[in-house]
Amino acid sequence: MKKLTILLASVAMAFTLSTAAKAEYKFNFVMHSDTNNAFWAAVHKGFKDACAQINADCQMLTLSGDGDQQEQLQNLESSIAQGVDGIVTTITNPTIFDAAVDEALAAGIPVITANTDDPEGAAGSNRLAYVGQDLEAAGYELAATLSQQFPDGPVHVLIGVADMNQSWAYTRANGIARFMEDYKAANPDRKVTYEKIESGMDLSTVGNRVASYVQTNPNTTAYFDVGFWEAGAAQGIRNLGYAPGQMLLAGFDLVDVVFEEMEKGYVQLTVDQQPYYQGYMSVHQLYLMNKYGLSALDINTGKAMVTPSDVETIRSFKGMSVR
Repeated sequence: MKKLTILLASVAMAFTLSTAAKAEYKFNFVMHSDTNNAFWAAVHKGFKDACAQINADCQMLTLSGDGDQQEQLQNLESSIAQGVDGIVTTITNPTIFDAAVDEALAAGIPVITANTDDPEGAAGSNRLAYVGQDLEAAGYELAATLSQQFPDGPVHVLIGVADMNQSWAYTRANGIARFMEDYKAANPDRKVTYEKIESGMDLSTVGNRVASYVQTNPNTTAYFDVGFWEAGAAQGIRNLGYAPGQMLLAGFDLVDVVFEEMEKGYVQLTVDQQPYYQGYMSVHQLYLMNKYGLSALDINTGKAMVTPSDVETIRSFKGMSVR
């Protein structure tokens, strides 16, 4: 009888553990890149940590071709077909994903965006909320902060729009341009000009394009990138013989190549949009919407300005994949 009691207790414990391990919800994150760089690794880490805390079955669907909107749309439609309990997605185009988002909502699947939203926000997409940076405002703030280092006299700024077809890129660029218009109006006695180019999404490509532009326009005061590829621009102008700080460089995100160029004196400013939050808070929001019927809410993950003096502190978190 004692052995039978022990056996039954063991079976009951095994059943309890099996029940506890079963995921209550399934969430997919449909994004426009991959997790091979430090930025998306931090988003992925936040996503995984949140899923582990609520014991959810989660999958981040990456792309074989960075920025391939058709592949991303297929992943979004596949997630709907799976009947998941919630979807986090990025919106890199103002119209391509609209029908799929509406289809998911009609099927009772809540959809929120993270990292990149429709340029018009809720007015442009029926997604329920956005977790991420205010991209246009961040572009404006980046330019405003770097302008404090503009030299006296004429100012000419180059704005690198990584991909003119991706909303996150041109929205940030629009913010930078809006500041330049305000700066021009505030300095009527100075010649203030700016220009946009499609700079690319690869360090060497950006480096070559910026270097070529600067050779033709040696009066360029500063270069703004909408991603972290100002690090490529740093290499490009260094190859031209530019000294650190001779041309100002700024961009977005906390990645090693940017920190390296900050330490060399070539990059003056970058913006932290806290990618860990974007993965983490999105999952918890979907969980609470499913579990308790709570409403979706927008979460601005910030636009903290990071200078070379901040690099040592931020590097203390290296290896944790959170920044």
